[in-house]
Amino acid sequence: MTTLKQRSHNRTPLAMMYIGAGLTAIAALFAFIDQSTTTVLADHIKASYPGYEPGAIGAAIAAYLAILSTHGSDIGAAVACTRREGGAARAPAR
Repeated sequence: MTTLKQRSHNRTPLAMMYIGAGLTAIAALFAFIDQSTTTVLADHIKASYPGYEPGAIGAAIAAYLAILSTHGSDIGAAVACTRREGGAARAPAR
């Protein structure tokens, strides 16, 4: 029988995964919007690496977006697997 304490303990990691997935989505969305509007990210890269040419800056932003999107989809897959199995993975009891 599952007690209330065990259920709330199982929900905490799941809630953290949802929060992480949401924050990753917001960060990726900001970068996509920034690329087509204010270019703050491109300006930051240009200021940090003055030797970069415009093509290299575009490639750096594309790589950042690809890595962030992949990381976000990995989190989403972990949340989906956890939900399908009915709870968060736990360490074995000692």
